[in-house]
Amino acid sequence: MFDAIRFFLSGKGDVYHLRKEYDRMREEVDKKPKQQERMALLRVLDQTEPSIAMLEEQNLPGNDGRKLKMFVRVSLAKVKASMHEAKKK
Repeated sequence: MFDAIRFFLSGKGDVYHLRKEYDRMREEVDKKPKQQERMALLRVLDQTEPSIAMLEEQNLPGNDGRKLKMFVRVSLAKVKASMHEAKKK
């Protein structure tokens, strides 16, 4: 039980959820039929993945970790918005 509490208080729970969301989006983008849209979204996801890996592997100081998490969240939000825009068309 203490391990679970320590896991979530350390901020690793946020990183876990970001990775999970990234993986879901990656799978959804891979299924897109239009190659041009798929390639544009994959570029954004490919730029985001090293940041997620860094958050998973390294214990960054508070402000650096928060900035990196915010970068990842914004990138994933951009991809999600682009996917919804493409569905409307």
